[in-house]
Amino acid sequence: MLDAKYKNKFIDLDKKFSGKTNWLSKISQKIETIKAAAISINGRIFTGRSHAEAAMKAFKKESGIDLIVFSKAIPQSAWEKFYEWMRTPVVSDRKEGFVTSKGRFVSREEAFEIAERAEQLKYKSEDPALISEHVHI
Repeated sequence: MLDAKYKNKFIDLDKKFSGKTNWLSKISQKIETIKAAAISINGRIFTGRSHAEAAMKAFKKESGIDLIVFSKAIPQSAWEKFYEWMRTPVVSDRKEGFVTSKGRFVSREEAFEIAERAEQLKYKSEDPALISEHVHI
C-alpha cells in the first residue's frame, strides 16, 4: 500500500500524462549513437576505432597482411604495400564515415550531429565533420 503522501504524487502524474499519446515511447526511444569509425570500399564497410584501423582491416582482408598486431614489429615492406594499396583507384575512391547503433553508415557530417545529440563528443570543433579522435566510442 502506498503512503498517502506519495499516492497524491502518482495521481498528479497520471492526470498530467493521461490523454497524451505516445509520451512513454518517446521517453523510452533509444538515441542513435556512433559505434565505430568506418570506410566503405566498393560497397563493403570496414570498421575500427579509427579510420586508419578500418583501412588496415580492409587491407588485411585483401592481402592477408595484418598491420594491427602490436606485439611484434611490422616490416617496412608491409607498410609500403599498404601505402601502395591505399593509392589504388578503388581504395582512393573510398568513402569515410561512421557506423551507428542502428547499423547505418553515415557521413562525417551526419556523424557529428548524431554524436552531439548523444553527448559522445570529447571535443567540439568548429568543423562539422566528425573525426574518430573526437568521439567516445
